[in-house]
Amino acid sequence: DKNANEFLRAQAILMLAKWANPPKRDLITGLWRPQEARDPRSAAVPLRLALGKLMSDVPDTVKQACIEAMVALDLQDESDLLLKQVQSPDVSDGVIVDAINALAKFGSPRLIEALSLARSSDSDSVYAAAVRHQSKLKPEDAVQLFEIDLNNDSTLVQQAAIEGLSAIKTPKAILLLDGLMDQLLIGTLRTSLRLDLLEFAAKSEAAVIQQKLKTYRESLPTDDSLAGYRPTLNGGNIKLGEIIFKERQEFGCMRCHSIGNQGGSVGPKLRDSNNSLTREQILESIVDPNRQIAEGFNSVMIDLNDGESMSGVLTSEDETQVIILSADGIRHEIPKDQIEDRRSTLSLMPEGLGEIMSKKELRDLIEYLSQP
Repeated sequence: DKNANEFLRAQAILMLAKWANPPKRDLITGLWRPQEARDPRSAAVPLRLALGKLMSDVPDTVKQACIEAMVALDLQDESDLLLKQVQSPDVSDGVIVDAINALAKFGSPRLIEALSLARSSDSDSVYAAAVRHQSKLKPEDAVQLFEIDLNNDSTLVQQAAIEGLSAIKTPKAILLLDGLMDQLLIGTLRTSLRLDLLEFAAKSEAAVIQQKLKTYRESLPTDDSLAGYRPTLNGGNIKLGEIIFKERQEFGCMRCHSIGNQGGSVGPKLRDSNNSLTREQILESIVDPNRQIAEGFNSVMIDLNDGESMSGVLTSEDETQVIILSADGIRHEIPKDQIEDRRSTLSLMPEGLGEIMSKKELRDLIEYLSQP
């Protein structure tokens, strides 16, 4: 239905994508209701019949939902529709990138043509998508292209080149990456590429790469608890960082922090022009939240006369009561004559987020939060 709400159309298609393996938690009620796996053909057949219309003259969100469903339902024989998205001058960068990724996922013979088209694009994100997958070309051809891409001005393209090059094990590929390791050791490698190179090096089986990685790690100052995290300070993806902040429930950023008028008030307001944080301060607050607690967000534990205890951020206090804001955002007014004991506690910001998040997720979040 072309007149249906764009969001609802996309959600309906995404439900088809999840048909074979439905989510165990009910998306509407939030209740845990696991269901058995279902035959994907029940969703693939109606989607296949509608794809021609759904992939033309519709909003980008609908197209991207279609591509996700095509991959989930393994509609490899619809690769021509994906290539048309790459060929069209009227399609957005996001749709083209998704189409290229889908062709690569399928191992489609149309991928080579898509990569050639994408490499001629003026868009960094489209060009980078091609670079990321060009390791699927003949190794000698791919390495020649990667050598060019490593000198590209775009951080996004260079990061994609390191990722793609790391999938090739030829001596020339190792030599190129070894040269980047030399730049890392002498301090001339762009800071936005350090994490990508280090993650490749950690997985590499090449002895020369492992030795230089060992040298790098031994050079880190032992008295700096942030040393191992500093490669996350630059080179992140703002859009992915926004998703982490706003949508990733396991991290719970918005439960406590706000940006603009959205979010909680238990923690400091972020991206605040009146109290801007440096990238290093953002990093420190995530991986070591108790090193420095923001003014006005000191936490207290209060033991009551009836044996109950509660903790939260101390928001105000007068002669008769203490007011705290608990981690769930509830305001508690506690009469002082009901308090048996009170003491300062650690920050409500949970410790260990730096271990739960991947380094690239951390980098993306820092990139998003550091924007004005």
